[in-house]
Amino acid sequence: MPKITGISMLKMLKNKPQVIIYSAYEKYALESYELDVADYLLKPYSLDRFYSAIQRLKKKQLSKKKEDKKANTFFTKADKKHNQLRFDEVDYVEGYGQYCKIHYQGKIILTLERLSSIEELLPFDDFLRVHKSYSVSVSKIRSVIGNLIELANAKVPIGQSYRKSFKELMKLKSYVQ
Repeated sequence: MPKITGISMLKMLKNKPQVIIYSAYEKYALESYELDVADYLLKPYSLDRFYSAIQRLKKKQLSKKKEDKKANTFFTKADKKHNQLRFDEVDYVEGYGQYCKIHYQGKIILTLERLSSIEELLPFDDFLRVHKSYSVSVSKIRSVIGNLIELANAKVPIGQSYRKSFKELMKLKSYVQ
């Protein structure tokens, strides 16, 4: 990185993200671990070593999730009242013009919020934008047939501009789990 190193940048951050550092230099490894990085990969590294680092990061995130149970619900306004929903109950969210349909447990809430606003509330690692009008809960995906995602009670299209990133995520998830 020009002018600033990745380690220097990490030191400046108040809320440090979980990162995997890869470097050609061993001398930064100890300092990296003092910053609580998920892993340190020394170049060149094998694909197996990379997947091992990803799995370590995923385990760390899962244990953090178990510790931090406070953010498992969100509120949305519909029919002149605020509804509290659990993230794990939501199957998918559908953009509907100025509105948004939240599909959960066989029910639908129509809310006067845009899909992008609802997406900001959803955990980014649990939901995936697959179409300009749809964001799905990854854990609710039963199968993928062509360009359709099959959920328990619906089929959601995969938009052309989202296909590549969706396929890459599915490949990564199959390695990580």
